[in-house]
Amino acid sequence: VAMGKTSRKMKFEARKVIVPAGVAGQPSAADVLAEPIVVCRASGTCVVPASCQRNKPPAPNN
Repeated sequence: VAMGKTSRKMKFEARKVIVPAGVAGQPSAADVLAEPIVVCRASGTCVVPASCQRNKPPAPNN
């Protein structure tokens, strides 16, 4: 989403793609949903020291 000198801002999304099938005697049986359901959204920031970065961010255009 955004990139700073040593930080990277990211967005995440978790989707549910299966549901329990409810088959007697088979507790791990599952059915695949026709469409995934978004169950959680989050954002985060990862910081990597400049000395450890492999790819340097581009210089800002001023």
